[in-house]
Amino acid sequence: LEAENMVELERLAHSFKSASASIGAELVSFRARKIELAAQKNLPSNARSWLFSLEQELIMTSKAIMMLFENHA
Repeated sequence: LEAENMVELERLAHSFKSASASIGAELVSFRARKIELAAQKNLPSNARSWLFSLEQELIMTSKAIMMLFENHA
């Protein structure tokens, strides 16, 4: 992450935080908020760590959503 990308990262993380919260993906939203805060404070190493954590949580959340669809199909 480059310093000039932190403003864009903050904007994207904010949107992602809100979208994930709206579908009840609270852990995804929490991680997106941490990325948003790291971007606000211009802490790219923190943001990078939270991005990795977010990626892992998204994998688990996606699997859970797919299971819900499969069970209701």
